[in-house]
Amino acid sequence: MSADVAALCGGFEEIILRGMLTSAGMGRSAPEDPDADGDGDSSPQAPADGDMQSLFVGALASAIERSGGLGLGRALQSTLAHERTSKR
Repeated sequence: MSADVAALCGGFEEIILRGMLTSAGMGRSAPEDPDADGDGDSSPQAPADGDMQSLFVGALASAIERSGGLGLGRALQSTLAHERTSKR
């Protein structure tokens, strides 16, 4: 398998990690005032938090993937290699 495929599989894992971390609420701050953004809905996220959360989640997902990740990228790469050899 080429280095390009390995990089793409790692990138795919990073995308999955971003979604998982965002769903888990990573990087979200809990304001002192439940209605910190002033929109009356008591949402736990002030408007500026979205940008900071995105930066935090992106950096964390990238760091996890670079340090070996959860194995999703390697599993995908292995599956692709197996499919490629079985089609020959």
